[in-house]
Amino acid sequence: IFFRIYTMVQLKVKWGGKLYDVDVDVNQPVDVFKAQLQSLTGVPVDRQKISGLKGGMLKDDADLSSMGLKDGQKCMMMGTAEAPPEAPKEKPKFIEDMTSEEKAKEYLPSGLQNLGNTCYLNSALQTMRIVPELWQDLKETNIAGDTPEQQTTAALKVLNAQMNGTPETVAPNFFVQLFRQNYPQFAQQGEGGAFSQQDAEEAWTQILSAVAQTLTKDDTNTVEQLFAGELTVDMKCAEKDDEPAETRVERFRSLKCHINN
Repeated sequence: IFFRIYTMVQLKVKWGGKLYDVDVDVNQPVDVFKAQLQSLTGVPVDRQKISGLKGGMLKDDADLSSMGLKDGQKCMMMGTAEAPPEAPKEKPKFIEDMTSEEKAKEYLPSGLQNLGNTCYLNSALQTMRIVPELWQDLKETNIAGDTPEQQTTAALKVLNAQMNGTPETVAPNFFVQLFRQNYPQFAQQGEGGAFSQQDAEEAWTQILSAVAQTLTKDDTNTVEQLFAGELTVDMKCAEKDDEPAETRVERFRSLKCHINN
């Protein structure tokens, strides 16, 4: 049976014009002693230099139990303390004190309710939500007019404001109704009168086209800047080497990826 003897010695450590009483277990490594000093003074372990004990400057690998330490023995520590943490510039705000708008910004964004086979449309709308430049332009644009494109874009602007104002799920009733009214291909109904499922990419293209026609101003088109690209196409007859290739530039908003089995 092995018995470990714990010998506690109270040292008086001088630092910064103050005297600290430190209970030291001489059977523990020097790092433990220094950690105690850090908790008392704020001086990091790697900055501490301790003198006044047997052997001169205290080394990290020193054996405290062999140094003949006694209660009340004085030593001195040198080293600069870390700067205290700065107070937060903004007062912390708890979730119960937040407005609905603040909750929507800080936490998960609001979702869209499925109104009966409208998940394809919700997917397109939520994808657009991650493009802040589009919504900023919508917010700053005064949309006036009654064309299908203007009505759709105005409804989209209203829906975005609703989703920004709450962390809860939003029912996009007005947008869905107007979208089906303006684009009847998305109002097809199956057996029993239920609205049919549609293609998300087609809905995306239709909405983007409406927004592009509405947000054009001063020869600048937000949709073209954010979602369009150019392809350079070279056409050449493989049977006529001497015939020059025909080059043309094509604009696109949807880049197709053909995958073969």
